[in-house]
Amino acid sequence: MTKKIYMILLAMALATACAKDYTENYHDPFWDSGQGGENDPIVFLNETDPAAWLKLEFEDRFNACEVPGTILQAKSTYALGLSILHYPMNGILYAYNYLDMPVKMVYDRSPLHQTLAHREDAAATLVDIFDMTSIDPMIFSSKDYMTLCLNDELFLELFLGTGLVPGLDSRVNKERLKATVSRKMDERRKDASFSDISLIPLAYMNERLGLGLKFDDNIVEMMHLFTLRDGLFNK
Repeated sequence: MTKKIYMILLAMALATACAKDYTENYHDPFWDSGQGGENDPIVFLNETDPAAWLKLEFEDRFNACEVPGTILQAKSTYALGLSILHYPMNGILYAYNYLDMPVKMVYDRSPLHQTLAHREDAAATLVDIFDMTSIDPMIFSSKDYMTLCLNDELFLELFLGTGLVPGLDSRVNKERLKATVSRKMDERRKDASFSDISLIPLAYMNERLGLGLKFDDNIVEMMHLFTLRDGLFNK
């Protein structure tokens, strides 16, 4: 190997090493702007700069949602629970054959969801939040944390149904969830704005958490068709 070729290869190797080091230690300045107080939900790029968000590719969007641990640890469980309602990747819900598959994908790649799930009071907090939320079928993006677009509410319900949050199947939480699921099921049945698809996550919660409610057979069959049943979410 001539000295010239050796120097070229060495330069390439150093450049690659530097690039790798830069990627691994990259710090997103977006998070430096602050995220409010302990009880304020986290605000994501799609809310602060929609134009910048739309320019991102799929993988980059996941990366842009990766909340630093310092911010997560400073937030109350309630703030984290509200934060998942506006999580930007909730919109991938219908991009897969099974509705709960993207929920698991988000959980595996989101420090926010993982941190929330491991809080001791996560189950009780999410039961409270779920009881307060409602759907406005006429909006495509959630503007507040109580009236949600369809995707955000259904993602929340599927997330609860996966069992990734320990304690949702305890006696007290099950009774509260049963009452809320029953109420929301009745509301959607009576409102022509909602299709049967909106009942799938409720039927999913009912079966996975053992709530003991009765859903129409066609809804249960549809739920089984569009969700996984192979223990993917069992811990």
